[in-house]
Amino acid sequence: MSIANTIGFVVVCGAVAVGVDVYTQSKAADGPFGASEYFQTLNDRYAGFLADRQTAKAESDRQDRWAAGGQGFMPAPPEGWASYSFTQYDEAPVIKALSFKPTPVANTLSTTDLYAAERSGNAAKARILDRSGRVYSSGAETLWLDITFKPKAQRNTVAGLAMGNMMAFSNGMEQTEGYAVFDGVGYVEVSRSMLNPTDEPLGYRNLAGRIGFDEEVVIRLRTDASDETIRRFLGSLDYAALNAVLKHPVPAVGAGYVLAADEQAQRAEQMNDLYRKASNMQTKISMEKIENMDMGALMVNTFVSGFNQDGVVDITGGAVFENQDLLQIGYGQAVSTLFEADRRKADAAPLSETSDTQHAAVAPTEDEPGFLSGLLDSLPSLGGTQVAADQAAGKPVEVRVNKGGFSGSNCVMQGAVKRCKIVQN
Repeated sequence: MSIANTIGFVVVCGAVAVGVDVYTQSKAADGPFGASEYFQTLNDRYAGFLADRQTAKAESDRQDRWAAGGQGFMPAPPEGWASYSFTQYDEAPVIKALSFKPTPVANTLSTTDLYAAERSGNAAKARILDRSGRVYSSGAETLWLDITFKPKAQRNTVAGLAMGNMMAFSNGMEQTEGYAVFDGVGYVEVSRSMLNPTDEPLGYRNLAGRIGFDEEVVIRLRTDASDETIRRFLGSLDYAALNAVLKHPVPAVGAGYVLAADEQAQRAEQMNDLYRKASNMQTKISMEKIENMDMGALMVNTFVSGFNQDGVVDITGGAVFENQDLLQIGYGQAVSTLFEADRRKADAAPLSETSDTQHAAVAPTEDEPGFLSGLLDSLPSLGGTQVAADQAAGKPVEVRVNKGGFSGSNCVMQGAVKRCKIVQN
């Protein structure tokens, strides 16, 4: 075929393709459709293509941060302190930290991890703990800080359902009290576990905070240090960056909400109560799934378990409805409702010249009826408050935050709004 014929063939094919596209777009148009309207569809589709590509890249980056683990979010040791890896298990501070009985989050361990820890002793246990934790020491005080990215529970295997129920039961057997709130993250202090056969109080301080539910960031701290040291370390974490690692971030985290010191313990208890109620809801669904288990689906998931740990089909064959994403979003919105109530109260109160906090404007939310609102009604903290169902499903907001550390900077930019804490906790 000559060059002229080739060019002609390409031109004809292009014209046919354009014609088909114009015809398709004109059929989809509601009103008149001319050349300007067609060129507008080209602009809109190209913009949509760019937005989809940007969304895909953002999700890929989030998954990379998730896979990298929590070690990258560990604060540098403050002046006068040193940090240690658990692989330095012969060092005195690490030996002291091991007396605090640090353990990995249960469902983050593989069968290989369990086997290695059982057969290889301290060396294997140290390598597992070192993936997400770090030891800090000033000589007089020792602190273990762990940031674990807990994956979403496996809900289509018997082992996954059993593990979820076991973790919920263990959490429910702990005696806790509210400790503090840092940038939308509530911490509780564990005083004792009723599963402990000796029923003796712990010989160290044991604190835990969570971002999200089911798929979550679990922050644990065990130490013999003072409250001042504990608050110093917990206040140095970059909570907005940790929140951004989740598929469904909690709107209240990293948003610059400020609580008075005397209100933080109660708020942390309220947030922990929400978490336990969400866990109870998931446990009830687990029991329904076990009671309605489909043997065919169970056999399929068992067969492919080596390739897909959560199975490929619903273990109940569709008999029991469950949407894990919906429960995650609902929990995050319920937590945010607590802080929104503070904002509304602050907006209604007269301004005080002696106030030590500054509240920036937050866009009001509107309640919408629907399944999510009904779900949140079963997760009340204060009188069954409902929150907007569409806020978490909206477009993500670009958040620029400080990188953490001990500099004392506590300002957050969210869109065009800057929120700052005027005094430290």
